[in-house]
Amino acid sequence: MLSSKTTLWLFILLILVSAAAWFEKQHLPSGGFGAMPSSVVSIETARINRIEIETTNTTIKCARTQNQWEIEAPIQCRADSSRIDFVLEMIERTPPRDRVSPRQRKNRRLGLNDYGLVVPKAVVSLEGLDGTSTLRIGADTPSGDGVFVMASSSYDIYIVDKGLLDLLPKSAEDFRDRALVPVSQEIIGIEIRQPGKGIVNLVKTASGWNMTSPFAISASLPAVNALLGSLANATIEKFVWTSSSGERGADLLENASTSLGLSADESKLSTTIRFANGSTANFSFGNLDPDSSDSIYVVSSLDNSIFTVGKAIIDALLMDADFLRERRIFPLLASEVIAISCNSADTSFAMRLNTPSAWTILRPSVQPADQKATTHFIEELLRIEDQNITTLSDEEGRTLEKGGIDTVKIEI
Repeated sequence: MLSSKTTLWLFILLILVSAAAWFEKQHLPSGGFGAMPSSVVSIETARINRIEIETTNTTIKCARTQNQWEIEAPIQCRADSSRIDFVLEMIERTPPRDRVSPRQRKNRRLGLNDYGLVVPKAVVSLEGLDGTSTLRIGADTPSGDGVFVMASSSYDIYIVDKGLLDLLPKSAEDFRDRALVPVSQEIIGIEIRQPGKGIVNLVKTASGWNMTSPFAISASLPAVNALLGSLANATIEKFVWTSSSGERGADLLENASTSLGLSADESKLSTTIRFANGSTANFSFGNLDPDSSDSIYVVSSLDNSIFTVGKAIIDALLMDADFLRERRIFPLLASEVIAISCNSADTSFAMRLNTPSAWTILRPSVQPADQKATTHFIEELLRIEDQNITTLSDEEGRTLEKGGIDTVKIEI
């Protein structure tokens, strides 16, 4: 027969076991201590091509085409693809910390409204090759470091880290591409216009960059690369104004405040960028931003927007034609030269590379060339630069040829 003390301890143990069972039923997942899913969404985010984020303040819609994201609403413009991909990746990778099953909610007499999921803080809708998925983000957890979420693929409510909510954009600007020029597009033409100073036009060809205006001449590759680098590194600092979907072209410039110096009569510099895919982008540069002496206003046809960028891009675009043109008479590498001929009214000289390392003088007489002296001669010849440039008329050219000119010809 059990003593009264033993009976008391057994009764207490029974109460503890019953309490544990009640706690499990009320608070733990419907599967007890079962494993949590690895993600609260059932769709692979890498295969998503549309995302919509609805908050109490705004609705942002984005679509992906050929691995590039664009914002469709509330404005139409380029998107920061890496930022959107990061948000999608975090949605997929954020693991749930706990869950509340429908049975638990019923036992607690709690509805979705008690978890902030009837009028959620945010709704993320995903659409992709594998279907659609919607994630509602509700109230904070009592501890304050988590939020309740519910996916369209499950009746369970999950608790995830609050950082997921903080990661979502507060406005469309958070998702906008801040590169002045799309880095994914190859630039094949640059036209720079300054009032009263003419046009500088650079064109990329199969053989390299050429200047077609104000001179028809090869462009300096280092100078063009420096300009391309400045364009690639220029970033938007502040968005000032974005047109509605119905405003384009002239309407955009009409709406640009004259105080920004962006009208056709006031802009001190404008440029047109041509891309390999056939598209173009026009930029006009205006006054300095009074809030930042290092920033300047820009109006862009690319996104139909006015914004500010660092004024360093102005210094790059203001490089004149004399700086951008090729100054070397022979813009070649020494290793490319296989023959040289020099002719004047009184004499003629020619030499040719017969083997990879042996040059031969052909005129005025055939004889082996001193290889070291030849290498030095070629290097010095290729270093020759012009001091200035002028364009001759056809008649001036013919007159010059009749008068006799000295010529140097290099074969490659």
